[in-house]
Amino acid sequence: MSEKEEKFWKELSQELLKIPTKTKIPLFIARGVDTPSPPVGVGKVLFGLPVVEIGSQGAVFRGQYVSHAEFVDEQGDEVWVIRLGLFSIMAVFVDPHTESRVYYPFAEIGFLTATAPRIIDWIYRGYDDWGRKFAYFECVGNFKLDYIECYKSDILYLDLITQGKFPLIIVDKYKILRSLPPSQFVEEYASLYYAVRELQRQNARLQRENRRLRTVAIIRESEYVTLKREIDDLLPIIRTLMRENERLREELERREVRERFREVNVELYRSLVESLERVLPECQDLLDRVASIRRRLEEIAKPPEILPRPPEEKEEKREEKKEEVEKGEGASERLGRFLRLGR
Repeated sequence: MSEKEEKFWKELSQELLKIPTKTKIPLFIARGVDTPSPPVGVGKVLFGLPVVEIGSQGAVFRGQYVSHAEFVDEQGDEVWVIRLGLFSIMAVFVDPHTESRVYYPFAEIGFLTATAPRIIDWIYRGYDDWGRKFAYFECVGNFKLDYIECYKSDILYLDLITQGKFPLIIVDKYKILRSLPPSQFVEEYASLYYAVRELQRQNARLQRENRRLRTVAIIRESEYVTLKREIDDLLPIIRTLMRENERLREELERREVRERFREVNVELYRSLVESLERVLPECQDLLDRVASIRRRLEEIAKPPEILPRPPEEKEEKREEKKEEVEKGEGASERLGRFLRLGR
């Protein structure tokens, strides 16, 4: 690219960057300004396109195309008087229930906005994401910014502009750009313009994704807060249940121990009963034997019958009686010793 081309593009970009800083007319004032009639013919293709004039000071942005008038001068050349403005194109959607209107920016200074791809999708669909129906396009701004007069031949690449292939009106009164290769200039500008449009689409898509992710983040944050609150409420309940579980486990262990002791005691009792049942007949036989022995001993130890004796024999009888008593006591002692041994 030559120095002349670089200078031209640099001046053009600087002029375009200055446009957003200009004061825009408020909506309620813009509606009172003289609004041009709807464009017809070639004006439909040119309406809203930025107009750049190439002069001695370089490329100068003059405004946006509004309309033009044509006449022929004395030499027979066709002359255009272009009416310029500075405005925005708004897409108007109407709520079918409340009849309220919403304005979406569709184009600014001849360039599509970042929301234009979404608006186009809504127009094809018939309604936006909130159920509002598309009504019409409305232009808002100043439609009498300036006028520019030039020959029709001074407008570069007019055939491409009318075909929608070149979205910029360049007026070259002094034939400055005529020496540049037209195809290279047009292709470069068109590629830059469509690159801007693609970047705008990507920006709109990324903004939608960003809003969606923000919404998801807000939802997740609210879910986190709710779950944290529920966890905080459940923690005391879980602690109480753990303590109760521990208490029940200890109680179960104690009951198991008591049950085992009870089973051991029952087994011991059963063994004792069985042993007693086995020993009881032997004890009964032993008691019967002891009773029979006792009866026999009682019969043996029974004192003999003592008959009265005459008086003269009193001393002898007393001695005999004494001996018998001693014998009876000795027998009683022997019987008691025997009984103790038998027991």
